[in-house]
Amino acid sequence: MVRSMHLTENYHHRSLVLMILVTLCSSGAVAVYFVHRIDYVLDLEGIQLTDNIYSDLLHLQIQFLIGIISLMSLVIVFLIFNRRYATYISYEAKMDALTGTLSRKIFFQMCGRLLEELYPQGGTAGYFLMLDLDWFKEVNDRYGHPAGDQVLREMTRHLRELFGSNGLVGRMGGDEFAVLIYMPVTREELEAGVAYCHLRGVKVYLTLNTLLTNRELPLAAETGAWASDLGIDAVLVQDLGVARLLRRTCPDLPLHASTQMTVHSLDGVRACADLGMTRVVLSRELSADAIADLCARSPVELEVFGHGALCMCYSGQCFLSAVLGGRSGNRGLCAQPCRLKYGWEGRADGYPLSLKDMSLAGHLQELRKLGVKCVKLEGRMKRPEYVSIVTGIYARAIHEDREPTAEELRQLEAAFSRQGFTDGYYLDQKGPDRKSVV
Repeated sequence: MVRSMHLTENYHHRSLVLMILVTLCSSGAVAVYFVHRIDYVLDLEGIQLTDNIYSDLLHLQIQFLIGIISLMSLVIVFLIFNRRYATYISYEAKMDALTGTLSRKIFFQMCGRLLEELYPQGGTAGYFLMLDLDWFKEVNDRYGHPAGDQVLREMTRHLRELFGSNGLVGRMGGDEFAVLIYMPVTREELEAGVAYCHLRGVKVYLTLNTLLTNRELPLAAETGAWASDLGIDAVLVQDLGVARLLRRTCPDLPLHASTQMTVHSLDGVRACADLGMTRVVLSRELSADAIADLCARSPVELEVFGHGALCMCYSGQCFLSAVLGGRSGNRGLCAQPCRLKYGWEGRADGYPLSLKDMSLAGHLQELRKLGVKCVKLEGRMKRPEYVSIVTGIYARAIHEDREPTAEELRQLEAAFSRQGFTDGYYLDQKGPDRKSVV
């Protein structure tokens, strides 16, 4: 937590306590004054007050003043909340007009009505996507609100183009969007897509690398059977329960251990092999020496993470998003709070938790010699242009048994990077140079 935030909170707390003390002291002073005035007036008429009557009058005056102050406080609180609510409604109206999408409350209402109409008997229906715009606040702060507004308009335009005919687009917050895809890809379309890839010598993998609840396991088994029928080449899993379930229900379906499993030791690799997995994607944090040792003794194929984002925590072990925002990265909903600004001593102008992206583009031949069977390139929620550039460069370099050229490295960085790349984990150099400072 930034110290300036603590200072602001402490300031507000002290101000509130001071206001209460001033109010109580003022009330007491006013009550004493009025009682003295009453005593003075009655004394002029020759009437003397006893101590008990004097005390009762004082208590009555204090109670009366406290009641008046309490009523005024309620009125003030009501006016403050009313103003804030009016400001919120105005902001929501502005954002609705700007983006042309449904606000959160209306969006969920429309989702419920739509699903009831499409599936009156209940059951599983479509997919729900959550999208968070990276660096929106920085764009808004650096270039002003017009630039930020343009980003939001472009985002909603792209979402409508992608899902307009098959989904419902809504807005969760200032820079967060959601899409209900109520008409997902059909089985026929998926069969055609798998056949298209296989005809061109391209393998198709299904990612189930998330943690599931008990009630979701039947659907996981159904999905595994469906993937097996379609000829999916392998399914990547994180949940050990899902791995065991698929091995029992779909024994012919190849399973790969996702990097989200945090497999970083020989015992971990052997445990995955015992569960029937044919390949293990190692943790992104392993060094070249550790990878070489595992490759020499592993009973199954090993894959390493070669290009893409690095988490501030170990693979599959981060709970920051779940704790701060209720959106778990192990459920596919990471809000990426590690990419935000943090600081100390009154400053919040750095990115101490945001690591540079990993790139092992200069170590491909070494990885081949170590015995690594595959290099994983991150493509989740990336643009088609990014996928094309990154995959093309790595594929050509691997097929030609060389490292990417200087021009290709420049293209990789231009496609996307957080202030350049790092190979710090691979070289076992875990210093400040791994971190991205924007």
